[in-house]
Amino acid sequence: MLHTLILRCPFIAYWMGASCLADIVPNYNPTPPTFPRSFAASVVMKLPYIDLSIQMTVRQLMKSGIQHVGYYDGLEQHFVNLATDELYHFVYNGTRRTCLDATERGESPSMINIFPVMEGFEFGGLHNVRGLQCEHWKKNVGRPGEYEDFFYDPMLKRPVKWSMHARNEIISAHLDDYVVNYLSVHDLVDDGRDKFAPPSECDEQRASHRKACAVPEPGPRPRGLGAEDVFNHFGRNTRSSLGALNDFNTFKALHRRSYSDEDSTYETRFKANQAYIDRVNKANYGVSLELNSFADGLNQPPKVQCDSSSAYYFAHIFLLSLLYCSASHRARNGPRPHSQASRWNLLPADVPLPNRWDWRDHGASPPVKDQGTCGSCWAFATIGAIESRRKIVNGAGEKLAEQFLLDCTWNEINGACLGGNADLTATTLLNTFQGFVPLDSEYGKYLSAASYCKHIRSMAGIQIDGWVQLPTGADEDIIKRALVNNGLLAISFLVTDQTTFYRSGVINDPTCKGVQNTDHAVNLVGYGTDPSSGLDYWLLRNSWSTNWGDEGYFKGGIRPINAGSATTLKDGEASDYAVVL
Repeated sequence: MLHTLILRCPFIAYWMGASCLADIVPNYNPTPPTFPRSFAASVVMKLPYIDLSIQMTVRQLMKSGIQHVGYYDGLEQHFVNLATDELYHFVYNGTRRTCLDATERGESPSMINIFPVMEGFEFGGLHNVRGLQCEHWKKNVGRPGEYEDFFYDPMLKRPVKWSMHARNEIISAHLDDYVVNYLSVHDLVDDGRDKFAPPSECDEQRASHRKACAVPEPGPRPRGLGAEDVFNHFGRNTRSSLGALNDFNTFKALHRRSYSDEDSTYETRFKANQAYIDRVNKANYGVSLELNSFADGLNQPPKVQCDSSSAYYFAHIFLLSLLYCSASHRARNGPRPHSQASRWNLLPADVPLPNRWDWRDHGASPPVKDQGTCGSCWAFATIGAIESRRKIVNGAGEKLAEQFLLDCTWNEINGACLGGNADLTATTLLNTFQGFVPLDSEYGKYLSAASYCKHIRSMAGIQIDGWVQLPTGADEDIIKRALVNNGLLAISFLVTDQTTFYRSGVINDPTCKGVQNTDHAVNLVGYGTDPSSGLDYWLLRNSWSTNWGDEGYFKGGIRPINAGSATTLKDGEASDYAVVL
């Protein structure tokens, strides 16, 4: 009946906008829309905080378990085959195309879902979107202030727009503002054929993968071996909050969970995490936790590709590097010859340390940025330290290009959105580019994807003269003196359960008991003592926009809660790899 009424006045509906359906069907109360399972779609995902528009094409054959996702007209492409447990990323590595078997870097093949799960949405009336008469579906998500708005064209039976002020439900990325515009969606026939096979450049990787898959399937993958599960690229695993939604069935619907094993295994993990969160919150450790998309244990928390041989809880002592920027602006002449610095630059031991330090108070903590849907925390931590040092040296506040690091510093570890290591990034900058980093305005805006490495010879930018590694076993005093005298430091730390479910307060996990795997990179900004809990903390700056945490910042305890002083790392527990710039 509804569609008959619409067809009687199609021109009225589209020329008069929101009035037609409302006038003809005053008590219009539609059922939630459904979406095709095998389809081809073109969408644009916007991140207003960083003025980023990610162009995406998605082709999916659900019965065959096949999905192809292209970004920026094929600049980066992902190929998923669930039947053969394959996931390949076809990307630029510097100036050439390369095919990466993402499962070798710890990713699990899975499909993204570009349509919302309609459970929990309520009809909110009719609304005109881009001249189309649309149903408005709305949902409050998680904690207060998080919401989603979805707009659907009932005449053409297609989605039009999906706005989220919440965790990204398509890719489970961190809390932010996201706007998805659907440009086209049409059905595909799934006849069992792989119509979206990877290019020939992936043939060698496919042969190797299928040979490896002939052996029994391994157990759970090591925590430290994955790309930052922000990354299932375009990041399927940063945070999607449940807030007060504590029911397991609600959790499954909200996060589109479909388990290959019995649900009971994941429900047990869910309830165990729920109990853990309740226990920590009641114990008043000084941190507030909440359920989110990691509650069933299916995904790993955000992390960066790091060597599993050496890593540190941030509640213990970090290995750090300092950097030295040339004081002059490099005006349109690219890199210059340099000699790597190796000098210390600490606050003298006879100068008392302040009880509290925060580089924001001194104008040397750059604005919080957003790595978007890419596992590029290593690049943002590196650039954050350089920008801070630059500001201290001569007061300049230029924005430098994280995209340059993604495109041009590939090495045995760095893989753009598949993860990286800031220490090796510094080495590559010095050895390949003489320490030169171009301005963001010169190189090009951040894409949240790897692109072609551009020539920088005529670009303006700044130059670092080198980096210095703090010695293994550096104590709390040395770290503070390095921080106070040099600006932001890039550090790596291990994401614990308290970090995974972090909301506010000081993270001070009593389970921290020594060397573990680092899996995320951020900037160390300051230190102090929390007046509420009395805990000493490091102040840390993340790269998930100001919508996350405390305006983009969070606090990590300097001392383990069950120890009287900070733990000192022993000789031999570190490798050069673990040091970050």
